[in-house]
Amino acid sequence: MRTNENSKSAIMKNTIIGKFASVIGWIITLFTLPITIVGIASPNEEGKVLALVFFFIILGIGIWLITFGVKTKRIIKRFKQYVSIIDGQGDNSIENIASATAHSIDFVMRDIDIMIKKKYFIDASIDFASKELVFKNRVVQSDSEVKPVDSKPLEYVKVNCQGCGATNKIVKGKGGDCEFCGSPLV
Repeated sequence: MRTNENSKSAIMKNTIIGKFASVIGWIITLFTLPITIVGIASPNEEGKVLALVFFFIILGIGIWLITFGVKTKRIIKRFKQYVSIIDGQGDNSIENIASATAHSIDFVMRDIDIMIKKKYFIDASIDFASKELVFKNRVVQSDSEVKPVDSKPLEYVKVNCQGCGATNKIVKGKGGDCEFCGSPLV
């Protein structure tokens, strides 16, 4: 499996897991209440205590699932926001990402670290000394510096990634991979 498919599949997998967890959490939470009411209405004192214990355990599981789903949805939303900021600024500075999102630098660094571990960013790492997001396959050069051996300047085109929506610059007539999620570009 290619690395670009890993990024897309990681995002899709986590999206599905997050939605599934939220739905199951709500179902568990909503159906626990009537069952508990029936248990509490029991004439048996042990039944009432058991119903309350059951209620709090299942309610806790339901709330945890809902919270997990919401957090997963939020991190995917922030991933898309970070990609948009990096793409728009042409700069991988975590300080700039933090100022654009109104989050602290530490929050953004932890967030991006989680995204890297979850394989949202492919071939990326955080340079903690310079506080930058570094892509292993990304070469940063100005257009005037890039020249082939025969001295003809290369012509670039901007292409929007189908996977994450980021704008990438590739050599005209050649394909490439998205520098953010690794999806193929044509």
